[in-house]
Amino acid sequence: GAALAYAESSLRADPEVVLAAVQSDGTALSHAAAVLQADRNFVLSAVCRNSKAFLVVAPEWQSDYNFALDAVTRNASALPLLSPRFQEDHEFLLAALARNGDTLRYVDESFQNDQQLILSAVESDSAALRYVDETLRGDRDFVLGALQRNAEVLPYVVDTLQEDPEFMLEALRRNFWVLKNANPALRHNSGFMLKALNANKGTLQLVGSELWEDRNFVLQATKVFGEALRFASDDLQQDKAFITKVVQGNGMALPFVTNLSQNEEVALAAVRSRPEAMRYVHEDCRRSRTFILKAVSRTGASLAYVPQQFRKDREVVLAAVQNDGVALAYAAAELQSSREVALAAIERNANAAVEPSLWQERDFALAAIERNSEAVLHCPLDFQEDRGFLYYAVQRNGDALRFMDEIYRYDHALVL
Repeated sequence: GAALAYAESSLRADPEVVLAAVQSDGTALSHAAAVLQADRNFVLSAVCRNSKAFLVVAPEWQSDYNFALDAVTRNASALPLLSPRFQEDHEFLLAALARNGDTLRYVDESFQNDQQLILSAVESDSAALRYVDETLRGDRDFVLGALQRNAEVLPYVVDTLQEDPEFMLEALRRNFWVLKNANPALRHNSGFMLKALNANKGTLQLVGSELWEDRNFVLQATKVFGEALRFASDDLQQDKAFITKVVQGNGMALPFVTNLSQNEEVALAAVRSRPEAMRYVHEDCRRSRTFILKAVSRTGASLAYVPQQFRKDREVVLAAVQNDGVALAYAAAELQSSREVALAAIERNANAAVEPSLWQERDFALAAIERNSEAVLHCPLDFQEDRGFLYYAVQRNGDALRFMDEIYRYDHALVL
């Protein structure tokens, strides 16, 4: 590289020649043509080849914050050659480490255990953890913070933590990609992987392939996330009894059923488990009035998710509210104000969303109480304070007395 000083001017102005010389001797940059020494990008390329080139860079660039930062970004070994002003500037070091984690090994000893600097370094380069004291690499809280930023840090963590299942689960909660760098045996351990799924849904894509052929594992995994069924083997996807059992455990697995997606029994089992699964029922079933009647008869709340025309269908709505009075809230407005439908809903649940105007009708209120004593609580206050009304209410349903004001429990006419 020193020979560049004696080369003719055309060679000293040739970027390739100069960079080759600098690679051998960084200070050879001082013999480059002035035009190259004034070219910021070229000078940074020289520093990238050999950090010692920084020693002969123009003084104004050596003292320039951005240039110094770019130099360290290109070549971490340039850090010890910077002005002490930069080497001792915490904010500068943070910025440098965020760009080039390898810079950590050149940081002054006084900053060696600075956790903020270390975390900044490992976020950009996981291997930077190699330069950290073993005590810190075994510090549970610190390592969790590092893994949260960069899952690839794991191989540089002390073995005792890597072999601790509870630690690994906590790490997975923060960053599921940690599993990719963990002991491969963990991904094939059904017990651990079920816990991992509970810790972080992202681990679904990292489960050992043979576990997706394991009936018990898939059954348990789909209880946690219905989407787990998407990874099940073809044999399991084609097994009607197994798929029915899956959707019984979690109806939200229905969107991930493949071969049996049009099977009515599977769809009904899913809706029974989770009413909102009705949204994912195959379109042929959703258009079938017969299917909808079966579904709402078993799971009234699924009325909320059926096509609009069925919410206007009196027979469908009646079937739904007879199963679950709360389903009345999902019926068309005209059916919510129907006495027949409203009373059927109240019989199942006094809290049914009945059209408010119906409660103002004395006959309706008494009919409601006859079907469900708790309906007293939904009657207008003037009814609840009307002794005559309450007398007729108790006549129709003696149990209504327990929902009336306590003073009426001492009223012989009402009690007897």
